[in-house]
Amino acid sequence: MSASTETSSNTPQKKTGSKAGRNLPAAFGSGIIFGGAILFALLGVPALVDSILGVQAIWAAVVAVLVILGLHEILDRLEERDYQLPRIAVHIVAQGILWSALAGTKGLAMAFVLATMVLSTIRLFASGRTGSPKGWLRDTTMGIFLLAWVPLLASFTVLLMGYQSATNSSLKGNFIVLTFIVIVACSDTGGYTFGVLWGKHPIVPKVSPKKSWEGILGSLVFAIPAALLLTIFLLKLPWWVGLLLGVLLTFSDFFGDITESQFKRELGIKDMSNLIPGHGGMMDRVDGMLPSAAVTWVVIALADVITGGVWF
Repeated sequence: MSASTETSSNTPQKKTGSKAGRNLPAAFGSGIIFGGAILFALLGVPALVDSILGVQAIWAAVVAVLVILGLHEILDRLEERDYQLPRIAVHIVAQGILWSALAGTKGLAMAFVLATMVLSTIRLFASGRTGSPKGWLRDTTMGIFLLAWVPLLASFTVLLMGYQSATNSSLKGNFIVLTFIVIVACSDTGGYTFGVLWGKHPIVPKVSPKKSWEGILGSLVFAIPAALLLTIFLLKLPWWVGLLLGVLLTFSDFFGDITESQFKRELGIKDMSNLIPGHGGMMDRVDGMLPSAAVTWVVIALADVITGGVWF
């Protein structure tokens, strides 16, 4: 779960040398490694590969690994609660959705529809032709939710990486992806800082009691300036696009966070896994990134059309 809007808690925590109750040295170290790998994929690879499609495909391969890891830990948790999803089929159709983004939005939409049909059919006959498909509706519904939550939303980063503006040569795909990741990271950092120091008023206590209005304020304070600077000087887009991104990504980050919080609450778990030291599982790290990628794609596409590539 991302740290945005997290408040201090009165619940006894295992001592980790941090008021926040986290192993901050481990979190910092793993964050540096994870962030460094992403930065290389965003800045190093485009410098070495000339083809936009080639850069987009390499990025898709990076995201494909993250999708596999995220779905793996989710499926593990669901199996512990007696959900019966065809694991191999889920991974295969998820990859189909992700890689279809190389063909654009039409390819992505078609792949998602086909994936839901394939998954529901495979689950229907999981017990054989004559077996009773008990729990089919529940499992199929969960499976479709997972396909929308993870590979579909992750595919928007692939769409962004291959983004080409007809009028703005500065609007490069890797810069757009870098911009949205930095904005969400700043939102997380601001929310975590304000939440730990001053968080007293929970937003949705029955879903995620540690998410506070003070944390939301901190997210906005950190995210908006970062969004303005990156949008104006890196993307060469108007200031209002940066303001829009700063505000909308703060709330999409929050939405992704509480969505995963409720998912884990219903399963009765704290973290998806312990894959990333100090952060939990892969989904705990990218929960806010997933919806934010889709929001970024919408904002950038609309802004590019509205401005016509003119910076004002």
